[in-house]
Amino acid sequence: MPANSVLAAAASAGVALVGAISVFSADASAAPQPATYACTPAASTTASSLTSSLVHYTLPAATSTASSSAPSATHTFESWSTFKANGVNLGSWLEIELSLTPQIFDIPVTLGLTDSVPADEWTFSEILAASSPKLLESVMVDRYANFITKAHIDKLALYGVDTLRIPTTYAAWVKVSGSALYHGNQSVYLADICDYAVEKYGMHIVIGHHSLPGGVNSLNIGEAYGHGDWFFNETNWNYSLEAVNATLKFIAERSYPEAYGFSPFNEAANNLTGFATEFGLSDDARAYLVEYAKTVLAYAKELAPETTVVFQDCFIGATYWEQFFDAATDNLIFDTHIYFFEASGTYAKYANWTVCGTAEVMSAKNFPTVVGEWSLHVKYNNTLAGRQALFQTQVYAWKKYLAGGLFWTAVFTDNTTTVSGEGTKADYWSYMNLIDAGVVNVGGTINSSIGCVW
Repeated sequence: MPANSVLAAAASAGVALVGAISVFSADASAAPQPATYACTPAASTTASSLTSSLVHYTLPAATSTASSSAPSATHTFESWSTFKANGVNLGSWLEIELSLTPQIFDIPVTLGLTDSVPADEWTFSEILAASSPKLLESVMVDRYANFITKAHIDKLALYGVDTLRIPTTYAAWVKVSGSALYHGNQSVYLADICDYAVEKYGMHIVIGHHSLPGGVNSLNIGEAYGHGDWFFNETNWNYSLEAVNATLKFIAERSYPEAYGFSPFNEAANNLTGFATEFGLSDDARAYLVEYAKTVLAYAKELAPETTVVFQDCFIGATYWEQFFDAATDNLIFDTHIYFFEASGTYAKYANWTVCGTAEVMSAKNFPTVVGEWSLHVKYNNTLAGRQALFQTQVYAWKKYLAGGLFWTAVFTDNTTTVSGEGTKADYWSYMNLIDAGVVNVGGTINSSIGCVW
């Protein structure tokens, strides 16, 4: 998930940026507190007119997700112990991020509810809900219904995608007192897409909790900027386990629970200045995260025993975390995020070699390790012509040395922010754009010239 906009926001707010983002960086090392807004409609606009102008999809009345309209088929799903994923994230769908899809964050400004674009989903939701809870519901339901559709899944499958990683907020699973995040029928839309992808195409699915109650890293992706109270908080721990329980029950209801992985946290950090480095988690926070993961494993064994738990390594590395788990009894894999867009000294011309060298050293010894997020954006001198070779090299390397990879992300609509070299961020972060540009081959095939040769 792109860090540039987070860094820019922090800098413009006068926040000191301490610490460096590593080659495996995914977001940023500091960020401002959300602004305070006057959340009332413009004088000429009523809440009902705002709602009616946005609604064009009816919220399903059903609350169960056990049934599906996906075509029936019979599939056998390879275990993660040998499976090599060629996957894509469905980011900014069931959790929304400004740097990925800025257009939705313009809505409060367009409606005259604020003069400033909200920095995160929490603030965005506060502004809309203060105008009218129905307005917030309308906007979010429209997002869930239309941002990712079965047509997207059809196209991804045609181009060789066999795995979907789907980040959600905790609010998709549990209503937390005091939380501004929208809690509704997210699971209905999730079930529709998951069942279709699994039953029609035999795709693997990883459902993730991208945020946790109280905030898991003080960033927009962890709950909201400035929210870092998940650690060492019994109330937030209990809310989190309610969300774990609901997610695992959702998976257990599916036709093929063995097709699923569940990721209970993402890029956790209790030291924001060390985010995206080994210093992002203190020793006691590391121990707390291990305890939480072990609790999740126990829940999974009880509620969805065929489902694999996916431990996101929080930029510390799978080889550190694996010492706390038993490969003989724990149905667990590790997820590492590898990006080069904030890696000092990384030039697009030489990135292919960096990819191979990085992949070779990232796997745990006793557990599969998947690259849960990656992109084509390199820090310096990006070229549109060089995208296919870099794309294919990463697909090749992640499969050769690891358990495959999951590109970030399927739909990325910031097509105005430029990168070093040629093009905009969407040219390097949007899988759909890469397909349309001919970067991705039908079937996901790799050209014969691609490889890691030393």
